[in-house]
Amino acid sequence: KLVELFVDKGPAGQEVRYQYFHTVGDLMAGSYFRPIREWCEAHNLLSGGHLLLEESMLAHVVLYGDIMQCFREMDAPGIDILSCYPRFMPVHSPKLASSAMELTGNERVMSEPCPIHERFTLGHEPPPGKVRGHLNMLMAGGVTDFNNYLALNEFDQEGKVAINTYVGRVNLLLRGARTRADVGIIYPIESLWTRFTMEPLKVWDGLFRDPDVTGWDTIAGGSRAAVKVEQDFRNASRLMFNRRWEYSYLDSRALIDSRVEGDELVHGELRWKVLLLPSVSTLPLDAWNRLKEFMDAGGKVLAIGDLAENSDKHFPDTEVLDIADLISGSSDNTVYLPNWTGTAVDAVLNEWIDKPVQLSDEALPLRIAHRQKKGKDIFFIYNDSELTVRTSIKLETRSKLEEWDPVSGLIVPVSAETSIELLPYQGKVYRTR
Repeated sequence: KLVELFVDKGPAGQEVRYQYFHTVGDLMAGSYFRPIREWCEAHNLLSGGHLLLEESMLAHVVLYGDIMQCFREMDAPGIDILSCYPRFMPVHSPKLASSAMELTGNERVMSEPCPIHERFTLGHEPPPGKVRGHLNMLMAGGVTDFNNYLALNEFDQEGKVAINTYVGRVNLLLRGARTRADVGIIYPIESLWTRFTMEPLKVWDGLFRDPDVTGWDTIAGGSRAAVKVEQDFRNASRLMFNRRWEYSYLDSRALIDSRVEGDELVHGELRWKVLLLPSVSTLPLDAWNRLKEFMDAGGKVLAIGDLAENSDKHFPDTEVLDIADLISGSSDNTVYLPNWTGTAVDAVLNEWIDKPVQLSDEALPLRIAHRQKKGKDIFFIYNDSELTVRTSIKLETRSKLEEWDPVSGLIVPVSAETSIELLPYQGKVYRTR
């Protein structure tokens, strides 16, 4: 039956590929990463390190089976980013690691900021502003620790002190906090298993809607159906980042382990009001049943791309097809967008929930992270551009706030509706008192 890994013969092939790559995930997580973690625990150490090609979901299939399953077996899951220009950042990479970290109750995520791309293409490291922008994106994505490959050759001595002070101050405020996200994105690895058949490396014209994810870090091989799952996942993640919707990822295990409270899905300290399904066609039946329980309780579900079809037992599964009918049917709390656009997704979310940070001009290039720590809200707002930005903001909280400036070190009281000025690639932290 292993021929089905290479030649798709419909449902039979989907089932074989599901079973095969599920086994790969179990073996990689259970026989490699878990023994390392257990050895480290016995010797009073934390296990960590970065995984290879975490930028690409297609690589997740062939290298790990399931990268979130492997991240779960690390005390400090890690990534490496081989360009320090902000526009090349795969925004989902730090989020995958930090989401796994939060789901397992850990507190640390490592990244290797490494400007190897610039050293080979430009002959030097990025300028200071770009480096700060890169580090902003990592910290907003949940990175707490840096195994630094930056020599900071483009910084003078004062600049080196300033960038280290800036990162230290931001991290001091964010570390130990949990993502406060109303939106949970389902990590569609099982769907990718069923779609993945190895083909020669190619790029499918018209499929890559986001130019930021078509460069060196995109594996464009595999079947067209598999590439589509990856791109729906990556483009949805980029959309959430660009439009300032805070989010975290759930794998099928998290979905099964969660419970429904009111119209929210709850996992430890994490709570979601909306679940976004990017081409999620396949999940274990227990995960689909938890999703249905969430929907029945009034929880919001937004499906884009491919629709629910398979369980872990049947390809297709009639029970799952019934859930697909509920998602695509006429309902106040479900929406299905087969040929989705960013504008359409943004409109649905705006109808259902409030953004954690609202701007007087929503087109401005400000990005955010929203966390909670010991009952306090923490907002990290940063300028993702080379131009100074001035605007009015409204923070989604009723508590009194303080503005912490990691550049100057100044702390001033502010209201939830205030003005903000950010120099190029500068960030500020707002926290409730």
